[in-house]
Order: sequence, then C-alpha cells, then structure tokens
Amino acid sequence: MKCNSLTYSLNIWLTSVVVAPVLFLIVTSTMKGSHLINAVDVPESISICCLLMLVQLIFSLLTWLLFMLIIKAIVNLCDYERLWKPLIFITGILLTAGSFRAVFSDIFSNADELFYLMLCNCVCIGAGTLFYKLKSIIPVDGKSATENL
Repeated sequence: MKCNSLTYSLNIWLTSVVVAPVLFLIVTSTMKGSHLINAVDVPESISICCLLMLVQLIFSLLTWLLFMLIIKAIVNLCDYERLWKPLIFITGILLTAGSFRAVFSDIFSNADELFYLMLCNCVCIGAGTLFYKLKSIIPVDGKSATENL
C-alpha cells in the first residue's frame, strides 16, 4: 500500500530538529544550577539553539532515513491501520534513543545535558508521530494517485 511516509517522516524529523533544541534550552534553564539561558544572554541562547539545530540536522539524517524506511515497512506489512501509529511512535523513540546511545555510550548512566537533549528529541518525535497525519494513497480505478492527476 502506498502512503505519504516521506512527507510524514520528514515533518516529524524537521519538527524535532527545530523544536527539540528550543525545548531543551527551556528545560535546562529551569533546572536548578543550569546557566544556559539568562535574561541578559538571549543572543547567546539563540546562537546555542541554532547550533544545536544544525548539529541535530546533520546528526540525525541517517536516523530519519531509517525511520522513513521502517514507516514504509510498517504500512506495507501491517494490515491493521490502528497499529500503525503506536508502532511508529515506539520505533521513533527507540531510534532516537538508540542514535544517542550509539554516539554517546554512557548517556543512560549519567543524567547530564545530553540526556535531557535526548529526552527532548524523544518527546518531539513521539508528539510529531501523533500530531501529523499518515495517509494511505489509495489508487482510484486501478491507477495510482499520480496517474489520476
């Protein structure tokens, strides 16, 4: 079955690349003892956020490609559409946490700032999975949707 897995996964990925660093800075600024954001250092906070977005864009490209392929596999192999979103939700969070674990091997053993960045990414991926629509592209009259345009 054909679906919009490319745009669906791209929306989730790009949303997490943009929103997770902002969420991360908000979380770390409210934590006791964190000095990432001060009222005086707004330009520095913006530059930190932009740098995190760029690093995440590069860092997570392979994860996004794998995520998109897994979404296609889920849609093609699972006939029960109600299971698609939960399976994609779990897969997205596991891929995100796994990517951080692969690069930073001790990320789960100490709760430092990278751990919170990973959690912010997991929240964004999970929320994006539920927020964006995964649509089936059903052929009309035996033709694909692109042939009917």
